[in-house]
Amino acid sequence: MNYSVRIPSGYQPQVNQALFNCGEMTKTHTNVLLNNTRYIIVNVVDLEAVEKVFKKLQLPCGYFPYKSNTK
Repeated sequence: MNYSVRIPSGYQPQVNQALFNCGEMTKTHTNVLLNNTRYIIVNVVDLEAVEKVFKKLQLPCGYFPYKSNTK
């Protein structure tokens, strides 16, 4: 199952770099822009790593199940 995690405005480069550097991500994440809001799509197994990165960057971490329209 995939989850969509909202990235606060202006923080996408820092979030992407921190996720790359954390070494805990088991799957790749995808960047998405929906209605001028940026999200990353992550697998459920990586949610804990994402929460740690957002906490380290002192960013709010809100996520919800992501359903792709392509399936």
